[in-house]
Amino acid sequence: MLRRAIIPVEKINGPILLITGDDDQMWPSSTFGDMISTRLSALDFNYNFQHLRYNNAGHVIMDSFLPTTVFSYGPYIMGGSAQGNAIASRDSWPKVINFLRHALQN
Repeated sequence: MLRRAIIPVEKINGPILLITGDDDQMWPSSTFGDMISTRLSALDFNYNFQHLRYNNAGHVIMDSFLPTTVFSYGPYIMGGSAQGNAIASRDSWPKVINFLRHALQN
């Protein structure tokens, strides 16, 4: 069953940035991110890829200037703590900008 759900990320023609929270309540994004990273490494992916993984962060890691106290949207539980989500958002935002700048230069 899992094999049918795998996205062929090795066919992507460009850099890949994954940002995941270990307390994601929507799906196991950190585990999936690790699987993607392992797969790209094993296949000698031609582009830069990076996986930013955050403890105590949930599904919603956003821009560093947005509130991090929202733990659900409608019936969906997102996970993470306010502090964990804030740390992930604050830490990841400049890394996203840097990743994109580097990607545009290559």
